[in-house]
Amino acid sequence: MSEAEKILKKILSDEKLLSSRAFSSKVYHDEPILRRASQLRPPDVPQKIKDMKAIAFSPEAYWKTNAWLFYTQGKFMEDFTLESDISAQAELSYPVYRDMETPQLISYFSWRTKIRRGEYVHTCDTFTELYFNELINDIGTSSPEDSQQKMNDFLRNYQFSDQRDTTFLRRLKTDHAIYSGLDSSFIADSIEIQTDNAAVVLICPEVHTDEELFDAICRLSVYDIRRSRFYAADSSYAERIVCSVFRSLTEHFRQNRKRSLFENLFGKISECSYHIFFGAVHFDRGVSSDREYIASPVRKYVLSHGKWSCIKYRTDSRCSALGDLIRSIDAAAREITGYQFKLRSPSITRDVMKFTQDAVSEIEKEKAAAKARSITIDVSALQAIRNNSDITREKLIVEEEEEMPVPAPVQEISAPEREDDDFPLSGGEISFLEAVLEGKDWKSAASAAGSMPSLLTDSINEKLYDLFSDTVLGQDGDTPFVIEDYTDDIRHLIQERRLL
Repeated sequence: MSEAEKILKKILSDEKLLSSRAFSSKVYHDEPILRRASQLRPPDVPQKIKDMKAIAFSPEAYWKTNAWLFYTQGKFMEDFTLESDISAQAELSYPVYRDMETPQLISYFSWRTKIRRGEYVHTCDTFTELYFNELINDIGTSSPEDSQQKMNDFLRNYQFSDQRDTTFLRRLKTDHAIYSGLDSSFIADSIEIQTDNAAVVLICPEVHTDEELFDAICRLSVYDIRRSRFYAADSSYAERIVCSVFRSLTEHFRQNRKRSLFENLFGKISECSYHIFFGAVHFDRGVSSDREYIASPVRKYVLSHGKWSCIKYRTDSRCSALGDLIRSIDAAAREITGYQFKLRSPSITRDVMKFTQDAVSEIEKEKAAAKARSITIDVSALQAIRNNSDITREKLIVEEEEEMPVPAPVQEISAPEREDDDFPLSGGEISFLEAVLEGKDWKSAASAAGSMPSLLTDSINEKLYDLFSDTVLGQDGDTPFVIEDYTDDIRHLIQERRLL
């Protein structure tokens, strides 16, 4: 027995010590109470990590930028691999090696080794951002194209907790392609290019199909007509009307206005500053000569005197002006077709009403023509019909007519009275809505309607959505209430119902 073990044994056998507060008030599990100095030694640190950390204290690092230090350390460690059981997390806004503790570095390089093997193990956001910082600096890759491929593989295979977490990483991937001057096909899946493609369709709608035009409108419009009750009733009918009116308005603006319909909705193409690799750590390795990058027919990135700018339309977010136009087309179509659920829209212009009327008339004409073409007569079958008729007549002729029983008269059953189809709410829903509005006994109103308050709330919100484009009833716990902005409208709506 060693001297250290003898000392430990003597201490742990002392009854006076064991009965003291330091021992008697604690609960111990299966682990040594006292440890040797060798057991307290921190885990071994690979020499490569030690050498990498030492770079931060070199004379050159004192006057170089943080981006230079990250790139230099990253290139030093780009081929490093590590197998370790240490699992240390990190939370850094701008992850770099210098700001990470040794256990975190060991854990990161072990995780990166698995990623490069194709094992996409879930980890903290700091490690994923640090990995992308390496890729946008072409650390651990053979070329910019290889960096793009590794970013694609990671975005496709890694299991993110929330897909919204990929927005930042996808932007870094796009910026890397722009900075490296890669072909625009490398950024074809980016959100910016997808909205640009929709903008191109809206600029020249006459050369695109209804499906392409309608998808582009839905991508860029604040008002989503696909949630409209009119669209749900006959989606193909509504889609044709929207596309026809939009094409007619586009042509009308070309012939009669100084600005096109697209420019009237989205404004003119303009130049704005662009912060490439914003939020990331990127070292400019001398690729700073003035140049242009054509990302799409309506988007261009320009590097001039070391500063980036972007020339584009305002298509990075949904357009409220386009939403107002589509909503007005929806409202006009309901008015012209006599749809029972009306939609209020103050922006219905004479042009919108006229072109909507033309679209509806054209569609109805096509339906009538198609129906007329579907009626065909087989003249060759007429003689066979006559022959069969003669045979039937001979069989019906009898010498004496038999008395046929007279069927008993059928009592007419009157149809139950229906509520006014033009009003979206039932009587029970109106009573419940009025009780909530006036602070009366809404529970009794719900019971009288034969339903639950929560179900009535959902039903009223759904039926009035087309009128308000929003929910009119909210719930504070189990208590329903009318949203303050719509109090006067709801009261006016109930009064109109009483006058019907």
